[in-house]
Amino acid sequence: MPGPISTWSGLTRGLKRLHGETGSPPLRLLAASPGAGGRLSKSTISNILNGKHPTLEQLTALLAAFGTSPKTTGGMLAAYWRILAEHEPPAVYPCDIVERAESEREALRVQEEARRRYRGIEPEPELDWYDEWLRSL
Repeated sequence: MPGPISTWSGLTRGLKRLHGETGSPPLRLLAASPGAGGRLSKSTISNILNGKHPTLEQLTALLAAFGTSPKTTGGMLAAYWRILAEHEPPAVYPCDIVERAESEREALRVQEEARRRYRGIEPEPELDWYDEWLRSL
């Protein structure tokens, strides 16, 4: 038996499992459910099930939309608080700060690229260092 959820990815896996156990209802039905109470949109639910960190209100609404038992809801909320209590370790060397920032920037770039593809917008061509420098002036 796995231990208690203590990471964001673990929480995401747990929510996906709950979604599957409820019969994988369409996200629009979950968003319109009385449990969600107008606090969640279809895209918010999709983002949460794909790894975006939910707020406490979003998590509570999603669990209510799934119709989870009080025991399951309590366990998931306890996991949420456990995750928030775990602080990211401090940077152990100066480059760590830069690497984290680059990692976040890369994740945002990938998300933006996916949005552009979804909307049918052609990706911008990569510029060489000189054109990039000229653009920054």
